[in-house]
Amino acid sequence: MAGPDKTPWHLWGVGVLGLIWNGYGAADFAMSLIQGDAWYRVNRMTEAQIAAMHAYPAWMYVVWFGERYGGHARGDLRRLRLLPRVRLDHGQTGRAALKFVAL
Repeated sequence: MAGPDKTPWHLWGVGVLGLIWNGYGAADFAMSLIQGDAWYRVNRMTEAQIAAMHAYPAWMYVVWFGERYGGHARGDLRRLRLLPRVRLDHGQTGRAALKFVAL
């Protein structure tokens, strides 16, 4: 009887780095909405940069949310092996890139 596949040690290291990376992004998004300008000033943004953040259209916050929390969820699900791996060979990746560029 074969046991489950043992996860290589380096994948745990990458997983922890991904958790920290995506965790900071998720916290930054949440604090930007909760504290607003005060959070931007803590992060040493200039008044022009803060004004640019306020000029974003509403749909941009949806993209920002999806990118931050989507990456965080994907990493968590992958580490728990609830999300399958997708392997592409170079030919498939190249064809997909060409189709995208051709649009």
